[in-house]
Amino acid sequence: MYRPPKTERNLLTAAIQGPNENGEFFRAFIKDVKLRERDGQAQIERTTPVMAPEALVGCWLCVPKSRLLEDSTSVYCFQLLGCRIQESPESEAIARVDDYFETGAHGVLGTVMEDGREVLLPFLESFVELRLEEGIIIVPRYRDFIV
Repeated sequence: MYRPPKTERNLLTAAIQGPNENGEFFRAFIKDVKLRERDGQAQIERTTPVMAPEALVGCWLCVPKSRLLEDSTSVYCFQLLGCRIQESPESEAIARVDDYFETGAHGVLGTVMEDGREVLLPFLESFVELRLEEGIIIVPRYRDFIV
């Protein structure tokens, strides 16, 4: 997860999808982010227009992809979706990532094979090798997960 710089002049600019019925977006300046197991908390310096803090509870916080990618150690769902699954670096793609979700223990990749079969994979270093620059994920034991 991207953590914004803590200096006043480098606040992260984000958009908040508003609490009103037409879902307008408002500009927000994020000072700090605290992550918990299933959610997080953002310390908002100010919004444009000015809004009461309680009006922002439960709203979506939208951060530009370019700012997220500044932290090269994190992996985000949008980077995984569409990646090709290969059993080795030299093999052909046998599936693509179609979904991602979290369990209590680890993430799970939802993949779809060429023939339409869906296969779920544990998103753990012991099973997958990420090559995001190439748009591929190497899964040597992929066929072990086909049910």
